Amino acid sequence: MFPPGTNIALTMIKESSLLSMITVAELTYAAHDINGRTFTPVETFATIAVIYWIICTVFLKLTSMLQSHVDTDGLSNSVAIR
Repeated sequence: MFPPGTNIALTMIKESSLLSMITVAELTYAAHDINGRTFTPVETFATIAVIYWIICTVFLKLTSMLQSHVDTDGLSNSVAIR
């Protein structure tokens, strides 16, 4: 159940607003604003990509740790029952 749930949650993070406060449109608008002042499109949009990459990586690590914790608990309980 964890892998499909993780995929769905990760898709929701990528396609919806970020933490309900910073949306993709707001980040893109901020990047366009910075790009208009500094004329550095690669750096500004790369920064947005890195922000999303970090958030998704942290989320995947947390779900991986949770899954391994639940799997370990289930394994020790099944061994104790036998």
